[in-house]
This record gives sequence, C-alpha cells and structure tokens, in this order.
Amino acid sequence: MVPVARDEAGQPLVDVEVRMDGQVLCTQIDGTGHDVDPGVHEFTFSAAGRAPQTEKILIAQGERNHQVLMVLAAAPAATPPVAVSAVATGHNEPAQAAPVAEPRPSSEARGAPSEKKTSVWPYVVGGTGLAALGLSIAFVTWGHQDLELLDGCAPNCSQDSLDHVQNLYLAADISLAVGVGALGVATWMFITSSGGSAEPSKESAELRWDVAPTRGGAFATMQQSF
Repeated sequence: MVPVARDEAGQPLVDVEVRMDGQVLCTQIDGTGHDVDPGVHEFTFSAAGRAPQTEKILIAQGERNHQVLMVLAAAPAATPPVAVSAVATGHNEPAQAAPVAEPRPSSEARGAPSEKKTSVWPYVVGGTGLAALGLSIAFVTWGHQDLELLDGCAPNCSQDSLDHVQNLYLAADISLAVGVGALGVATWMFITSSGGSAEPSKESAELRWDVAPTRGGAFATMQQSF
C-alpha cells in the first residue's frame, strides 16, 4: 500500500505519521510503498495542526501499490484561557491575580453589639441557693411535726426531744440564710457577667441583701436604690 495525504485544497502533505492497526508504519509520506498482509487494516493519519483521520481499508491478496488517501483538515483553534501564568506561557507578563474579597467590618466597627458569653457559675450558685431553700422548708416542716408530738408529753418531755426540735429549727434557719445569700450572690454574678465587665454596675452595687434570724426562722430583706 502507498499512503497519500492531502489538505483541504488538495495539496500533498509530507510530514504525516501513518499508523496501521496502532503500530507506526511511517513518520513521513514520500511516495514509498509498504508491504502489508492482506485483510482489513485500520489506518490512522495524523499531522501537527490537523485533525487525525482513521479509516478501515481492505487490502486484497496480490494487490500492489494500493493507495490509501486521507484528507487532513486543519484542527479547530483552541479557545484561549482567560488567565495564563507566566510560567506556563514562558512570557514575563504577570498572571492575573484573583480578586481578593474585602474583609467585612467586625460587629464593633459596624456598631452592632457583640455577643457576651455568660458564665455558668451564676446558675450553679443559684441552684445551690434554691436547694438550700428547699432544705430549709423540709427542716421547718419536720420541726413542726415533731413539735406537735411534744404536746402529748408536755411539760414532762425529755431534754433530748426538746433539743431535737430546736436543732431542726436551727438547721432550717441556717439553710434559709445560705439559700438567700447564694441567690443574692448568683444575682450579682449574673448582672456583672452579662454586662461583660468584672466591675459591678451601678444597679448591682446598690443592691443589698440582709438576713436576720427570728424565733420561728429567718427574715430576709432586699433593698434597691434608684
């Protein structure tokens, strides 16, 4: 077979690589024939700047100088990239830099209030205060029940029974004082922590708690000046 390649205008092409069944048959076309076995073969013609062409052709036994003609059209121009770096092109032109997003102003710069993290300690202390108040109520209830039992033995009740009732009321008073004090501390901690400063505000500085023991329990007062 004799490979022949032409362009769209019918002009012959020389620098063409010819492959038969995937194997290189020649790298230039110079009119020379090539011996091939009879049968169907796949020929591929390719040249720089032109679209390759592939075709299956039957070569008959005993056939000589069978021309295999391929027309190689110019390859379509590739779309140029939007931005090409100087390293890839070999030029000294700097690559186009990607746009940099301007940083958004912080919440303080926009005048918006920033989030404040509230400490968990006010809730812990407040929960302790509530538990102490509940314990005080339990001691008072227990003391009242035992005091009613003493009515059956009065005035000849034992000293241990009297001491037991007194100790219950004393424990109730102590629990009440602890509960009220813990709630006051929790309130102060919550006000100062929510304000974002360790220094107490004017309102928290003027908030006063006072606990005074009484005969039947305790008396708690709170004063707030404006």
